[in-house]
Amino acid sequence: MNRKEKIDLVNDGYYRLVLAVDNVDWRHYAEELLALEKGYEKKHRAFTNCEYIFNGNTASKYWCVYHILGELDKTEAPNIKGFLHLKQSIFLASSLVANYREQIEKEFEGFNIEAFNEIAIYEWKEEVA
Repeated sequence: MNRKEKIDLVNDGYYRLVLAVDNVDWRHYAEELLALEKGYEKKHRAFTNCEYIFNGNTASKYWCVYHILGELDKTEAPNIKGFLHLKQSIFLASSLVANYREQIEKEFEGFNIEAFNEIAIYEWKEEVA
């Protein structure tokens, strides 16, 4: 899969998430999840030594979709003890799946999860001594 196809797949997944959870009540949950991930991505890029396949916005969308798909496969939600150590976006994704599983599953019908799971969003640079 080339870079454009990867970006299109990530954008498709995020669009499906928006359709599933952004109009269920007065809050825009997909946007909230994206805002959290943008903050994490900005901090991450400040100190890592890698080449990025995506820009910050696309990488943030990738992580939104990644966490939602991960929660759809889990049988248990994150434990409250993990709140201190896990990203808040994981808890939001877990809550979205717990509350809106049917809408999310319906929107993700036909989504190529296998291809999505094969995406590597960064490549490590060689260490320079």
